[in-house]
Amino acid sequence: VLRIIQLLYIIPGILTLSLLPVFSNLANKDNEKFRKILEQGMKILFLIALPLTIGGLTLSYPIIKFIFGNEYIPGTSSFAVLALTIAVDFNAVILMNAIFAYNKQKYLSVYTGIGAFLNVLLDLILIPRFGILGSAWATFFAQLISNIYLWFQMKKINYFQVLPYIKKPIFASILMGIFAYILNFISIPVILNIFISGIFYFVILYKIKEPAFQEIKNIISLNFK
Repeated sequence: VLRIIQLLYIIPGILTLSLLPVFSNLANKDNEKFRKILEQGMKILFLIALPLTIGGLTLSYPIIKFIFGNEYIPGTSSFAVLALTIAVDFNAVILMNAIFAYNKQKYLSVYTGIGAFLNVLLDLILIPRFGILGSAWATFFAQLISNIYLWFQMKKINYFQVLPYIKKPIFASILMGIFAYILNFISIPVILNIFISGIFYFVILYKIKEPAFQEIKNIISLNFK
């Protein structure tokens, strides 16, 4: 179950690969441009993370059944909890790159320490009582708290905002989740459901004039400057 989520964690690493040199060139030189690129990058990651999270929550049962078979169905709840970590943790990579560009590596060490300590502590508390589901919740809360720390430190370095820019993706993701639930209810095969629901999500974004598509193009163009 965890392997599926771990594979998805590769996405932010790939998407933010080109941003570290850009951040390094702008840090303490053009902080306003740095902030705008950071906000655009985080918005794009949320654009991907939100539907993955809601889709994982909505379709956790058919996904586990399709990939692993009936014997792994008890792991459905754990998969749903781990799907929450996508929304929490997808932006960690870009924030780490941003903090590194400002030469504040000490914050990254503390971030890693918080996550590791809380994971072990919460595992010891939750696993004996809840088993694998307790481990999933331990992972979620450890990532949530450590990432709150990361956000707080980056805001102190160069204040940024994300929530005002992700209202449309949140709205589209919720609609997509409802749509995916309906498709699952009428027994549409899960792979086809994921494909149709994904198209539905981007159609909604297009219809409500989400500007992120142009921002994606702008970030990609940074590689050629």
